[in-house]
Amino acid sequence: MDITQQLQHAQSISPSIEVQNFIKSHNYQLGKYKLGELLGKGGMGVIYRAQDQQTKRVVAVKILLDKNTDNTKKLLGEASCMAQLEHPNIVRFYEINYQPRPFFVMEYVEGVPLSLLIHSETFKEQQIIDILSPLCDALSYAHKKNILHRDIKPANIIITKDRVPKITDFGLARPRNAGNLTIEGLFQGTPNYAAPEQVSGKTSVKSEVYSLGATIYEMLTSRPPFQGDSDYNVLFQVSNHYPIRPREIDPTISPYLEAICLKCLEKQPRKRYRNCKELAKDLQNLRKGLAITAKKYTHWDSLRNFVQRHRILCTSIIVISLLFCLFFSVLILQNRQLNKKNYDYQLQRILLLAQMGRAQQAFEESQTLFTKDDFRSHQLHAKIYYMVKKYQKALQSSTQALEKQPNLFKLHVLHGEILKALNENEQALQSFQRASVLNPEYTDLFRLKGLVYKNLQKYELALSEYNQALKKLPNSATFYALRGDVYFAQRNFTLSLQDFNKAIKINPHDYYSIRKRADINLLLGEYQQALEDYNYVVENARDHTTTFIQRGALHRRLQNYPKAIEDYSAAQKLNPLHVDIYHNRSNVYIDTKNYPLALRDAQICVLLEPRNFRFHLNLPRILNYQGRFSQALERIEALEKWVNDRPQLFELKGIVQYNLRQYTKALRSFQKAQQLGLQTKELKALISRTRKKIATKK
Repeated sequence: MDITQQLQHAQSISPSIEVQNFIKSHNYQLGKYKLGELLGKGGMGVIYRAQDQQTKRVVAVKILLDKNTDNTKKLLGEASCMAQLEHPNIVRFYEINYQPRPFFVMEYVEGVPLSLLIHSETFKEQQIIDILSPLCDALSYAHKKNILHRDIKPANIIITKDRVPKITDFGLARPRNAGNLTIEGLFQGTPNYAAPEQVSGKTSVKSEVYSLGATIYEMLTSRPPFQGDSDYNVLFQVSNHYPIRPREIDPTISPYLEAICLKCLEKQPRKRYRNCKELAKDLQNLRKGLAITAKKYTHWDSLRNFVQRHRILCTSIIVISLLFCLFFSVLILQNRQLNKKNYDYQLQRILLLAQMGRAQQAFEESQTLFTKDDFRSHQLHAKIYYMVKKYQKALQSSTQALEKQPNLFKLHVLHGEILKALNENEQALQSFQRASVLNPEYTDLFRLKGLVYKNLQKYELALSEYNQALKKLPNSATFYALRGDVYFAQRNFTLSLQDFNKAIKINPHDYYSIRKRADINLLLGEYQQALEDYNYVVENARDHTTTFIQRGALHRRLQNYPKAIEDYSAAQKLNPLHVDIYHNRSNVYIDTKNYPLALRDAQICVLLEPRNFRFHLNLPRILNYQGRFSQALERIEALEKWVNDRPQLFELKGIVQYNLRQYTKALRSFQKAQQLGLQTKELKALISRTRKKIATKK
């Protein structure tokens, strides 16, 4: 199959019937864009070629397949990352829209995916350097902007007709320090091109170097570094095996380019290039005939890799050779140790499957470890269900395990944590107390019981747990911070501040306690002290999204609105799906009477949390500020069909009706708000003013 045929096959994939009907119902028109041919389809959306009817520019439009909240968040995250990037080797982002269906617009690139060229062309050394060097430059630029692509592979690299490479598909991209880069602890990426550390979510700049190395490998050999009959099989090879040397597949390959490729593919990140810029420098040195940092692969390297892959086997051969005649009994011991290691390996494999979301496969493989009635089988199933957030099933398994082994303290701890996740705090407490009886020295139970008591608002009992912990661990910054949280919940800011100060004294890098101290000073009106702490956390901590949000609140109190907006926008770059950012920034725009931007942020809040009544109520409130009273009333009446027991809704309805001079209706709405429990001076004043208007009208 030639390239043209492959492209035609790829473009023949049709979107879902629902999306086709949607597009047809809008006459292939989205806003100012006229849709053309289907370019491709992914798990989240479909991409069409389109034309801007105003500028006549040809673009690519990515339309959401399913309008659920998760996919909308992913689309917003992808757009947020692409919008920050402006590079000749990265597909450009133009704009995002939410009506009549979420979609965003990007540059249309006329070219062929590198994955198709690999199977139709033989790449020479200079051609590989010509393609990889600009890609290194593009990724270095993205990394400076704090963006990790996380899915670099030939299919996501488009080669234009002028042989210019462009990186596309930022669906998995995230800010570098946006916390854990997995979703619910699950692996994301393409196994054939993912670095070993990426399996557990520890993605970094060096993971991108690995993916570039995997791309070079495929350009050299026409196959990825690892192949298997399942994703798990490939991931296992990525973590535990070394790839076949490219020159063993094709001896004509340059040994220097092979050395660069294999340096990128090192298992340990510290042995790879430090960044894409370093890789680009080696590629340029190779082009110019200068020395490169990557050393050529030798037979000694092959032997070293073999020993690392088969360390137990090599050690066993040496031991057996030396001691076989004298210590035959050692063989029996080694056999037992091997069984234990095999058990540990199988257990780790099962838990890894659970972490990847493959619960069913994990359950099937667990049957090889234990019999069905063994309590350890139920215990393992409880752990698997707990890891994949299926707490009810986890509870059933842990209960079955406890029926067979009621005196194992670790089982009671696991059972309690599952109940705590289900918000069954009273029952969780009973499990933790039982575990305490079985193992009084397990200090983490003080933390677990304290958290449960705090959830139950039994603050004195929570304090008692933390006080006991601090008697045993007087230098624990963690327990001082936990006790400070309880005092904070009691609004005892003096004692809370003392505990956070103690935690900071023990651990000067306890950024959580430093931020909480700033929160207290913010509430106490000590704005300068709060600002100093927020600034310190921003300058030193890795993940400071919450700090930006809190510092923005401080700037708002000081009426320093530009600084507040700057902080909320910085938080947005770190975590574009954090709803508090948009809610707080919307309030700042309201304060400054910038109602269009306030409305935009309020709409994003509704997209991120569509079941949150407070965010829905903000939309008609802003429309009322804008003087768009009829539209505000329409939204309020739509909200009434959803919830009709919120006094704030009827208070706002009365205000809008008053502005529309519907005074009698406004009075009824205000009275309804009173009936629902709202008894404020402001509401009483509104009722008085409305009655005067009605009397005057008569």
